[in-house]
Amino acid sequence: MKIYKLSKIILVFNFSVLGLATLFWIFVAISELTRSSSGLTERGFTVFGLLALLWVWWGYLKIPYEIKIYDHNSIEFRSFLKRTVISPHEIKSIKGVYLSYGFIRLRYSRGAIQLINKMDGFYDFISTIKSINPTVECKNC
Repeated sequence: MKIYKLSKIILVFNFSVLGLATLFWIFVAISELTRSSSGLTERGFTVFGLLALLWVWWGYLKIPYEIKIYDHNSIEFRSFLKRTVISPHEIKSIKGVYLSYGFIRLRYSRGAIQLINKMDGFYDFISTIKSINPTVECKNC
């Protein structure tokens, strides 16, 4: 079994930036909702900002922080929201995400998983996948 983990400094950095953004938008929301003179436009902007922030949190919590390869039979991707287990032969491509530095999209037969390429041994993971399934297309990673 091989285990690949996301660097702790990347986890701390990403979640601290998201945490500060969350605190900022909570402060903005409280100040907008307590003001009696704020109009519909300001409140709409605040609600839109909070919804966008929730969407970003949802996206980051789905990104795997750990990958386990079990004896070339299955690969487990663990994130804070879900655990996905796939066969290496289901993987179709591993490509860099357009205009996103450091993000990789792994497509497989039932969907896609977004990864951060700052994992310890990430390129070993890619070479292991290529050795198990040589049909995998790798691009910009």
